[in-house]
Amino acid sequence: MDTIIIAKLLVTHIRQCFLCLLDGRTTRSKEKIDFWLAKFSNSSKYWHYPVVTASVLRHCLNIGIKVDDRIQELSGVHQLSAFLKAVEKPLRDILLGTIADDCSVYIHEEIEPAYYTDSAFERIPEIFKLLQTKPLPGISFFLHGSMADRKYTAFSDVDDLIVIDSSAWQDPESLMNSATLLTQVAREYQNIDPLQHHGHWVITEFDLLLYNQSYMPLVVFNEAIRITGKSQIKFRLTSDYSGFVRNARLTIQSISQRLQQAEQKEGINAFDLKCLVGEISLLPAYIFQTQGNMLSKPEAISRASELYTPTALEALKWSTRVRNEFAPLVYNQRTNILKTVAKLTCSRRHLAEKLHRKCSYWVSYQNALGLSHEIIRVIKSFAEESNSFVALSWEQCAV
Repeated sequence: MDTIIIAKLLVTHIRQCFLCLLDGRTTRSKEKIDFWLAKFSNSSKYWHYPVVTASVLRHCLNIGIKVDDRIQELSGVHQLSAFLKAVEKPLRDILLGTIADDCSVYIHEEIEPAYYTDSAFERIPEIFKLLQTKPLPGISFFLHGSMADRKYTAFSDVDDLIVIDSSAWQDPESLMNSATLLTQVAREYQNIDPLQHHGHWVITEFDLLLYNQSYMPLVVFNEAIRITGKSQIKFRLTSDYSGFVRNARLTIQSISQRLQQAEQKEGINAFDLKCLVGEISLLPAYIFQTQGNMLSKPEAISRASELYTPTALEALKWSTRVRNEFAPLVYNQRTNILKTVAKLTCSRRHLAEKLHRKCSYWVSYQNALGLSHEIIRVIKSFAEESNSFVALSWEQCAV
């Protein structure tokens, strides 16, 4: 396997470790006491994840990186810190040896509490104040999306980006403290939007050295807000567009699966409906991005008529209507009860998400915002047309 391909696999693995760390996801066995402690505490002290696996060691060896086997005897954050210190220089050298385009993004605007007056989102500034008053070595934190441009609605969730540089993992105790704080912030997201389906977005110093915009296009920073850390992010951009094709394919596949389940059950719960609407709204941006046009989601939707037939465009009109009229599906007695249960039983964000994903408000096909037979028909048309664009883009990537 090519050296740069293996290096990219390691970079993705490192990012995944941080995503799980900052979301409180642990793989500890139920027979261990700290598995149960982690159920009721979001301290990263109880975090366990397979950082240094046989596969990871093999990948390192294949590209000339020697990792001391004794690192496997460590656990949790200490193992992550030791591994990153062992690989950071050789991995950095490999990534820097690849041709890429230098690009810098500047985010100077800071959060303004007066903009968050809606009762559902008024705690946003208070939550982020925790990050501004505590030291977070090597960590920069940004807010983007509707919470940043203040166009939020009842449909909105909290979109952030955490950038982690090498100084963050030099001291495992410091990293543990930072991770615990960020895990607490992630848990608060689920209180703000109980139907939130993701935690923090994370990129590391290694991602920046050979950055693929299919993970998060730089256009999202146009309206971003800096919460803490550096105001400048330096990227080395790859010109590979295959990641956008993969994003579009996975999104189309997910849309098709949700429609199939909705047809079988004659309805869909509010959590899955929100995911479906989000996927439909995001797909035009993915299609434009596969063609090399780095449009934001709103820009792509406004230009969707350049891609789709009138029938397929009806799916986007429906998704926009659901977004605008979503409030009754999230502000109701059932959701309030679930939020209370989650506060008592779910110390970590992903556990609260799991509860709402399973038990959220039911939306039958007869509901004004539900998936009627006609709506399902136009969404299928939308997905089919999207798939044809993806196939064409993939052929161009192959060439």
